[in-house]
Amino acid sequence: MSVKAVGRAAADLPWLCPNAESLVALAERPADAAESAASDIALLVFLVRFARTAADRPFRLTPSDLASPHLPETARAYLRATSSGWLRPDHSSPRGLRAATAEAVHFAGVIAGYVGAVDTYEASVAARLAPLGLYAAHATGIDTSPDLDYNATSRRLATRWKLPAWVADTVGRLGLPFRVARFSASNPDLFAVVQLAFAEAERRRGTPALTRGADRSELLNHLRLDEAFVTGMPSPPPAAPRAATNPHSVSLIPNLLRMAAEARRRNGASLVVRLEQKVDDLHRTLADVAADGADRVRDARLNGLAELAAGAGHEFNNPLAVIAGHAQRLRQKESDPDREHDLRTIERQTERISGLIRGLMQFARPPKPLPRRWPAAAMLTEVRADLAADALERQITLEVIADADLWADADRDQTRRALRAVALNGLEAAPVGGWVRLGCEPADRGRVAFVVEDSGPGVRPDQREFLFDPFFCGRPAGRGRGLGLSIAWRLATLNGGDLRHEPRSNAPTRFVLTLPDGLPQSERLSA
Repeated sequence: MSVKAVGRAAADLPWLCPNAESLVALAERPADAAESAASDIALLVFLVRFARTAADRPFRLTPSDLASPHLPETARAYLRATSSGWLRPDHSSPRGLRAATAEAVHFAGVIAGYVGAVDTYEASVAARLAPLGLYAAHATGIDTSPDLDYNATSRRLATRWKLPAWVADTVGRLGLPFRVARFSASNPDLFAVVQLAFAEAERRRGTPALTRGADRSELLNHLRLDEAFVTGMPSPPPAAPRAATNPHSVSLIPNLLRMAAEARRRNGASLVVRLEQKVDDLHRTLADVAADGADRVRDARLNGLAELAAGAGHEFNNPLAVIAGHAQRLRQKESDPDREHDLRTIERQTERISGLIRGLMQFARPPKPLPRRWPAAAMLTEVRADLAADALERQITLEVIADADLWADADRDQTRRALRAVALNGLEAAPVGGWVRLGCEPADRGRVAFVVEDSGPGVRPDQREFLFDPFFCGRPAGRGRGLGLSIAWRLATLNGGDLRHEPRSNAPTRFVLTLPDGLPQSERLSA
């Protein structure tokens, strides 16, 4: 058969037929159908096409969506209307495709989690569906050709099957350069994540060559990633094969789907599903309350420490000044070299204590802020210039990735001091040859977020509670006073903002300092 004939046959498929095991799960255990879709591409396509998910949130397959009688009814109708479209698991060609796709799905999740602008689940689903035309060609049962334009077949299927825009914009378009595809994509960030993920999987495996026209440098620049991050992503472990049976060989499945649809339509939404969803909502609420409570406890503890530090610093300063004055007076009159050396040692140590008290007082009683508007990108450039010598001495790359359109409304000097402290913390944590990245991005509720990331070992879970406590330091003794993050937090809260550590698995250490944005009220309302 000609290449064009194979392409037409693939594009004319009414559906990809899920495995018998997936259809049984859809009928009897709808809550497990989402898990089955992770290994059965046909079930995933079916659910993306027909599950009635909410359009105002990222794509999720919730228990109530999967318990709809519409799904088994639709599956039964397609199963009875056609005997084609089932992808045999023992077919030789898709094996390499499945491995490459699994790798691309994993990479898409990692990149989306790091970039932050793309929902990780949507990125993983879009990556899994990207070679749709190739799967459809194999599902025809006809010998395929390497000359077949699988991207074109994917585009035709996405249109005929009326796949959602966030899928259709990605499926079949991975061969386009990003500079072209971005203008027609409803979510250019999602497209860039999936294209880069597949390009990296293809680079490692050599198949299935869906991204021939991709410009890797364009994708890295758009997502603000470096080559080392992408090439350093570990490959996922191979997935264990799952059972796969042709549903056309199991005569009871259409009846099972019919009875499942009738039961759901007769009983409405399952009580168990509704209760499970309410329990999930309750758990989410409890998690939010716990996180908010932890922040309140932290803030109260740090404010209490600030009051204690203010009083203690004042009380320590008076006797320390007396000790330093007497030591200096005695040294000036001392003729014995050894005793003069001892008196100099006392002076040096009192100066050191005085420096600690000054730092403690900066945390306890900083001056009243004088807020004004200033560009966020310029602030990050100044902080990088302040720390350039430290970065060079430590052999660490210090870079800035900033949005030139963002403004902040806070005390400029205090913000600069706070950001320097957080960036210096990253420089001290990063290894030789590592990096620290400064950035800014819009945040919710009229705020701007300054992000400081580093390639250090990260913060251990047992250290997170005390990160902003005065004199707490997670590095060996002698590597700093442990006041930098405390003072930075104090200055951020004094200016109406906050400083927090955002723990993320398999990602750089990340601190986020938020401040009120500098947009005029009229612009903020129209934004």
